[in-house]
Amino acid sequence: MHWLKKATNPLDPHLRAGGYEVLPVAEIIGKLRTNACVPRYLIRNNELNDSLAAWTINAFFLLGGLKETDQIGYIVSTFLKPDHFTERLTRTEAQKIIDRVIKNAERVNREPRDFYFDWIGIFGSVLAGSETPADVDIVFSARWTLDGTPLPKSSYYPFRGHHEPVDLAGRALGTGSRRSALSCHSSHEITTLGMPYQVIWTNREGPVNRKTIFPKAKITQNDKSKSELANANAFADDFRARCADLPPLPEPVRPFIPADPKPLSRSQWTKILNSDHPVIGLAHVLCLPPGKLKESASKLLEDHFTKNPKEKPKAEKILYPYLAASATYAKNWIWDSTVGLRKPKRNEL
Repeated sequence: MHWLKKATNPLDPHLRAGGYEVLPVAEIIGKLRTNACVPRYLIRNNELNDSLAAWTINAFFLLGGLKETDQIGYIVSTFLKPDHFTERLTRTEAQKIIDRVIKNAERVNREPRDFYFDWIGIFGSVLAGSETPADVDIVFSARWTLDGTPLPKSSYYPFRGHHEPVDLAGRALGTGSRRSALSCHSSHEITTLGMPYQVIWTNREGPVNRKTIFPKAKITQNDKSKSELANANAFADDFRARCADLPPLPEPVRPFIPADPKPLSRSQWTKILNSDHPVIGLAHVLCLPPGKLKESASKLLEDHFTKNPKEKPKAEKILYPYLAASATYAKNWIWDSTVGLRKPKRNEL
């Protein structure tokens, strides 16, 4: 996962491709839970209307991020997340995050909580002395307030968060920090992996400057940090080149809706998005801008209707009420002729 080792020179948050900013595309595509990019997933997960969903898919396809399939859907071939656009930290910024983590630990220990923090430490790039760390890696030890015993180790594999006591403790330490700038882990995770760490604060003494501890690894863990960073750098350079090469993109296609048909109710619209109703494919092809993707999607749709002739009239019957519902209810994103996709301001809702 490239975001675990951010590129030395991350993607600019205002990076443009085809004349428009790319970060919103990453935010929309990044919400997919699998590598299957299906129009209804983008619409449902982002409350994005059909024309903007089609524009997003086409733009990402032209950037080489999607591969066509034999259905009205696509496979994500390029891993792109908003984290790729996150700047690396300076030492000063990293220290401010560390100071905030310590204050959070002290605050939690003063409050009537089920647990308290015994000690806090650092590991990773900050401990190694990096001048531009990707994030701040924090290790902590927390105990139950009732009897002072350590919080139970997680039942999941290291570095995979769930809603367990140590996760609650880690989130408490991260209050006020960007999620991508701070990574908190229990002492059990770090010692199991044999990662060096340094204790910098204890509940009894406050800030301390202990020697670095080198625990013996209890499981085999290959050191992939250098290769991950190299991969992240290569990805960022390659993606910048793709953006620079992309010709100007047309604005989203706003389909003609005759005679202002009454939109489907929100419950009807939601039910369609939770199913494989053929009207979604019909609307998607209608909203795609002219080009290779539209030609391919149109052919696949016609092939589908040839095999399932009863579905075409079913889709055509509610096409315009469906599109009217999409324009009415999907308002989390709007089109800006200057930057492209963006979230609406409060007074625009």
